[in-house]
Amino acid sequence: LIQTSLDIAQKSDGTFDISMGALNRVWDFYSDHPIVPDKKEILLSLEKVGYKNIQLKNNRVFLKNPELILDMGGIAKGFIVDRGVEVLQEAGITSGIIEAGGDLTIFGQHPFRENWRIGIRHPRSKEGELFGEISTKAKCIATSGDYERFFIKNGKRYHHILNPKTGYPEEKSVSVTIIAESGLLADGFATAIFVLGPVRGLNLIEKLE
Repeated sequence: LIQTSLDIAQKSDGTFDISMGALNRVWDFYSDHPIVPDKKEILLSLEKVGYKNIQLKNNRVFLKNPELILDMGGIAKGFIVDRGVEVLQEAGITSGIIEAGGDLTIFGQHPFRENWRIGIRHPRSKEGELFGEISTKAKCIATSGDYERFFIKNGKRYHHILNPKTGYPEEKSVSVTIIAESGLLADGFATAIFVLGPVRGLNLIEKLE
């Protein structure tokens, strides 16, 4: 999981970074009463962020910066749904969908149709209206959006997808959906592309298999 995270970080110019634990704690989007942190707090937390400070050797993790805090929240769900499919298949189940908060893995053949149909939620609809639909065979799909965890302060939306270079929520994207061969890759790249934005994000996608 950590090795894949570091690979995605490297390919995305660090826009996906599992070393953002200190920054995420400063923002605390899980609080019942979240607030915009002081700029000084954000700058101090950024000193504890940087995926290049994470090293893997012989299946052990070393942190060059002892204050760095790992946070796997941006990729763990993809790993979990992948593992869930393995468990179901080991139990003899041949097809289905495992979904976890915007991340899903489809496996096997749909029982009634040639393809599975997956709806993409409209990022600004309060009624669950769909923005579009994907028709696909077995695939992994992940969506990152600014509408899952957010709060409004003085008319401005602050959401949980933070840019690890600025320390603030990234505003170039509203919702990004990625289709990949594994939930792990779909989840990680959905966050990375969200932060990169439409232009740089699509340029990166075009370079990947």
